[in-house]
Amino acid sequence: MLVGCPKFDDTESYIAKLAEIFKVADIQSVTILIMEVPCCSKMPIIVQEGMVRAGKNIPTEIVVVSSRGKIIKRDKLAA
Repeated sequence: MLVGCPKFDDTESYIAKLAEIFKVADIQSVTILIMEVPCCSKMPIIVQEGMVRAGKNIPTEIVVVSSRGKIIKRDKLAA
């Protein structure tokens, strides 16, 4: 599990770290859990860019959670 905030943290460092993880680990799938706030919507883009840099295409699901903790949406990213 990794935790991050695209609004307050260095997203380039996230991309680089994720790319390295995707390169060396045998990741079978990724689930991105984000809050419904607009700034969290950048996290799937960050994860996808990490995969691109690693040359990987890993099945990915995005789960959006309300501010009250309820799952309000689930999407699979196109492979």
